[in-house]
Amino acid sequence: MLNILTFSTAIITLFATTNALSIPSFSSLTSRGVACTSPTNHTPPSGKPRFELLTVATSNVGNLSLAGTWVTAAHNGAGSAAPLLVNNQSLAAIWKYNKARGDIFFPGATEKVGNKTEEIPYSMILYSSNVSTGIMHVGVEIGTGNSNFTFDPVRNVVSPPCGTFSACYLANDGVYGESGNVLVWHQGGPNQDASCVDVELKAVDRF
Repeated sequence: MLNILTFSTAIITLFATTNALSIPSFSSLTSRGVACTSPTNHTPPSGKPRFELLTVATSNVGNLSLAGTWVTAAHNGAGSAAPLLVNNQSLAAIWKYNKARGDIFFPGATEKVGNKTEEIPYSMILYSSNVSTGIMHVGVEIGTGNSNFTFDPVRNVVSPPCGTFSACYLANDGVYGESGNVLVWHQGGPNQDASCVDVELKAVDRF
């Protein structure tokens, strides 16, 4: 089980300047008014069932130094975590994939259901935000996400079913309430923000 509360001082420092993180309300992919078609079949990453996620730039616009970072998760509330980006691969979260739901997740707590003990996953999900048109959010929440992620079977990379992932440096700007390098999500074409670079997530099999 991955302990999302155990991080180096460097990770903790990212949150030293902010209060509790503000997480927008979850909204399903079908209720955003976004013109997109979610996949009906979900392709898992090739290789073994556990993997890490590396950000790979898809654009030469913005802060290219943020690409090549690893996705981890830091606890930010009850059953909730923020998708931080770190340079040190040893701090990367270890993810799994559910091809029935298209969920990227890691094992969390367990619960007793009848005579069986079942695992409760922490799933990567996409949030809409009413702060500004086209500004979105990535969260890691306890439970199933039904997020419709699907991997490119040739390149072993994944992008959101609608919109684009970005690696962004956030300085507690009030939109996300987070500080540091964070994985976010936006609609439309390439991100023009100088503090971000558009990325996809490559599954790296080390296990």
